[in-house]
Amino acid sequence: MKWKASESPSKKAKRCSPSSRAPLMHMSPKSQLKRKSNAKIKRDSAVRKLKEYEMDMDISLNNEQDEEMSEVVATIDSKFSDELAKLFEGGMIMESGRE
Repeated sequence: MKWKASESPSKKAKRCSPSSRAPLMHMSPKSQLKRKSNAKIKRDSAVRKLKEYEMDMDISLNNEQDEEMSEVVATIDSKFSDELAKLFEGGMIMESGRE
């Protein structure tokens, strides 16, 4: 326990970081609470950024552009349906391989 008392403040702060691999059972209740708080702050920040990105990515089309996009999608569906099916199958296989 002596070595923890003489630890530098920056090293103590790293243990309280949400990405730290330090075992919780070796930390004081105060440090555990600090890590939990830091994780919540980091998560909330990421959610806020995600919402901002979603709002930035929202694209509105006028009627002419909407009709053109519908034609493009219909052409892809009619002429390249086999290739699309293979792509989706490949994607599903890759997804199931990660689990």
